[in-house]
Amino acid sequence: MKKTPNFAPESPLPKDMKNKHLVLLFLAVLVTGLLSRYLPIRYKPFFQNELIRVDTAAMTKCILLAPGQAELALERSETGWTADQHGRIAPIQADDMTPLLATLAGLSSVRRVKTDYPDSLGFADGKRLRVRIFRDTRLIEHFELGDEITENGQALTYIQLPMHNGVYLTPGHLRGMFARTLDDFRSKTVAPVSPQVIRRIGILDLAADTMIIFEKNDSLRHWASANRQFSLRDDSVQQWLALFNRLNSSPFADHFDESRARESRIAAIWLDTPDSAGLTLEFYYLKPPDVPEDLSGMRRQHLHALPAYVIQTSANPMNYFAAADTNLVRFLCFGLWQSPLSDKKIKE
Repeated sequence: MKKTPNFAPESPLPKDMKNKHLVLLFLAVLVTGLLSRYLPIRYKPFFQNELIRVDTAAMTKCILLAPGQAELALERSETGWTADQHGRIAPIQADDMTPLLATLAGLSSVRRVKTDYPDSLGFADGKRLRVRIFRDTRLIEHFELGDEITENGQALTYIQLPMHNGVYLTPGHLRGMFARTLDDFRSKTVAPVSPQVIRRIGILDLAADTMIIFEKNDSLRHWASANRQFSLRDDSVQQWLALFNRLNSSPFADHFDESRARESRIAAIWLDTPDSAGLTLEFYYLKPPDVPEDLSGMRRQHLHALPAYVIQTSANPMNYFAAADTNLVRFLCFGLWQSPLSDKKIKE
């Protein structure tokens, strides 16, 4: 009996060609996987609404490059976030960092903008705001912010993704979120004083280099020194204490030479607070030879003249403050009580 041949369907490609295609397909998948894992910047495809999503829990640094400003680095440490600019560092409060992290956690697109002139949308060198996100030393995101506009009642910001030259509109006025400086994170609290709770005050006697302590006597309504040699009226003390809060929000005195603090000090005041920690304020006077050559820090704070007085307090020990109100400082230092030689340094 003659057997019928068993014919298998013939492949349209030779066997060696099929093997080549399988190898090429394997290599393509492998390369795609490696690129998606190791490329420092990854953006979603154009048809997806989400532009950027940052794993903020793994993020360790954010560098902000705003026009006309030195680089500002926001860095995560074991104790929280800190801001670093002009060689100065300030801790960042959680309330200041949370909105920025929430924004980086997901930036979406309203639509893509077709333009041959991105500079006209705020991406010129003197106007664009650049943001770089790192995980340790690895750059994981990079984008630029242009102009802010309002469209149909909605706040929008132009955003550019440099790796594929795409320009988009994203919801919100974002420039204010990222156009920050170190001063935005530094506390301007100089003297948080509640006059009614202060029970003891100390005033430095420069002549004797000792602190004269006055204690409140409620029954007699006056303040007496420990040796009963000096006495102050309570109403005068209360008015004097109320003036300290006027020092708050003073501009920063980054120009002050800390190495000369001892010789330029003109007064020191101690206020006993309910928590027993006490508040110490030290006042310094800058004579004309001590004026710094570089006043750029003052100009950034819109001060056109250099204040003669500088203050440092235990409530904000990392910063020095410039006091523009000369009369206020002189009254705080010498208006309540002074030894005969207390303001000798100023008169010389």
